Amino acid sequence: MGVLILPMPPMTIEEVIPRTKKWWPPWDSRKQLSSIYCETSGVAQTCDRLGKILADAGGVLTSKLQEDIIRYCRGLNLVWIGKFKLGLS
Repeated sequence: MGVLILPMPPMTIEEVIPRTKKWWPPWDSRKQLSSIYCETSGVAQTCDRLGKILADAGGVLTSKLQEDIIRYCRGLNLVWIGKFKLGLS
């Protein structure tokens, strides 16, 4: 019996969801999702609220706002799906 060699599975967010690269801001250094998140209630409202903050700021955020948004992204496994727009991965 021979050895079966399988290709490596995608390991980064960009490899798994390449369309996110276009919208990913340089200050979001996440490469992997943090966990499997099952709860979805309220996530759409959170994404809308964060998107409004980003749009109102024209994408230019203070480091504090960047940290706050990244904290939500990590906790809820949000990815960038459009200009100033976050969604569930």
